[in-house]
Amino acid sequence: MKTWNEPSRGRKQCASCKIYVGVRTKVCACGYNFTKPKVASLSTDKAESDELTSSHKFNISLVIPRGKSPIDLEVFERPEIYSWTRSLSFHYSRQNLFMESTVPKYFLRQYLDIFSVEYSRSCGYIDELYADKEIINE
Repeated sequence: MKTWNEPSRGRKQCASCKIYVGVRTKVCACGYNFTKPKVASLSTDKAESDELTSSHKFNISLVIPRGKSPIDLEVFERPEIYSWTRSLSFHYSRQNLFMESTVPKYFLRQYLDIFSVEYSRSCGYIDELYADKEIINE
């Protein structure tokens, strides 16, 4: 094994003997082990892990969804946009996901051209709805 006395690119220092070895070296000439020990899992019992997931609500924020909108939208007026956004919020809350305002705006692109006046107006309705935090993700 090649060793060096000075640092350089592609070298790491042994914590035990303070000499420099190649970055891919797993065990130093002095016997120091560079590999990190694997951490044992917290719970190997499946019943315990199921209990944890069922009793705790994980709050994950959804920013950009995948795929099509799970709820269809046909009319692009304020009451329909509000109702559709609340329905989307309820849909994702059942999956323990917090829906950011970007989600309904993303889905609007399936129905409207992003440069259209209707798209801008509908995004404004969504922003109004999100301004009142208690309405979304109850």
